[in-house]
Amino acid sequence: MFTGALFELNNSVPIRKASLTTAASTDNSTDIAATASRPGGSKRSAPSKRESKHRIRDNEKLRELEALAAAKLEQYLALTRRNADLKLRNTVLSEALLIRDVQLSTSSGRPLTAPPLPPELAGATSMAAAARLPGSMKGVCTLAQSPSLESVRALGRQQLLDQHHVFLAELSVPLLALEDNPADEAAAEAIRSVLARLSALYRTCSVVSPEVMALVMQTHMETREMSCAPPEHWAVVLQKLELTPQQVAELGGMWGLFRGVMDKIQEERRILNARLSQGLAQQEQKEAQRAAAAAAAAAAAAPPGAQSDGGGPFKRQSSSSGMSSGVSGGGGMGCHHHHQLEVPPEAELLPALSRSLRKESAAHLLLRGFMFGRTLSILQAARVMVHSYPWFPNATALTAAAAGVPDYG
Repeated sequence: MFTGALFELNNSVPIRKASLTTAASTDNSTDIAATASRPGGSKRSAPSKRESKHRIRDNEKLRELEALAAAKLEQYLALTRRNADLKLRNTVLSEALLIRDVQLSTSSGRPLTAPPLPPELAGATSMAAAARLPGSMKGVCTLAQSPSLESVRALGRQQLLDQHHVFLAELSVPLLALEDNPADEAAAEAIRSVLARLSALYRTCSVVSPEVMALVMQTHMETREMSCAPPEHWAVVLQKLELTPQQVAELGGMWGLFRGVMDKIQEERRILNARLSQGLAQQEQKEAQRAAAAAAAAAAAAPPGAQSDGGGPFKRQSSSSGMSSGVSGGGGMGCHHHHQLEVPPEAELLPALSRSLRKESAAHLLLRGFMFGRTLSILQAARVMVHSYPWFPNATALTAAAAGVPDYG
């Protein structure tokens, strides 16, 4: 009995092992099938998509930062340019104030005070070296004593042109010598002396006789006829000066200020001219109305038979009585003596036009003083005097050419 039980036990163990093996294989196959049936395939695909999204976001942020950096750089460059423009404008305005002070001193006959020189000019060891330094005319314009205001007022266009010929003859020889030998001290001193006397005369004439100076600047010196130089003439003269970049920038800044002033003056001039034209038209209309009213009054005051009467003493008597009755009665022809006094429109606007012209003349004079008295070197000033011939140097046209406006006229 014991043997039979042992036999049954032995037979049952392989069957249990087989069932366990079958169950395990079934579970494994189920897991594999479930894994294979998951959406997305393998486990490595999910991290790859996340990394791609991160890269896209990083690239977008990088592009945004690059655009922001470019915008900031543009703002910085714009502010830098604006700062440089403001510094240049401040320099130009400071020089303009000094020039205006010199002009006021000249017009009042007060002695001039020499302006402070920049370190490079004050430290120049020789006149030949100083003659080539930009702005060295600052120390020349106030050297010579200004001529008397009465003597300058007495000068006419012909006398001033003759004096300019004398200056050119005195300048030409030392200018050639200094161009050939940059170390020629005698030539540099001679140029400085001539320019000092020349500057004193033209500065005084520009202040006390601006109309004579304007005529000289519009005169051909060989023919003595009124004419203006073509724009290309001043472009050639400008090349002879060999301006430095700093000088070009300063002249460009001064030109901007000059154009700002001139734009306001021209706008004011247009308004004044429009008002003057309107006033003259209204005045003509009033005169026409008055003439018509006078004719109607004369016709009404005449006797009924005066128009048809052929003449004789009756016509003269009627006219005489009509005139006397009109004058005594305050009607008819007498109305001509009772017009209200009116100020013509040109009388109201001429003072304003005169002020506008003075402003324009002062703007040109300021530009002239800035170029010849503050910007150019001694050598450049001598060049512009000689090479501008047969015309007088035109600072407005030269500054316009330096500022890139060659066709200014």
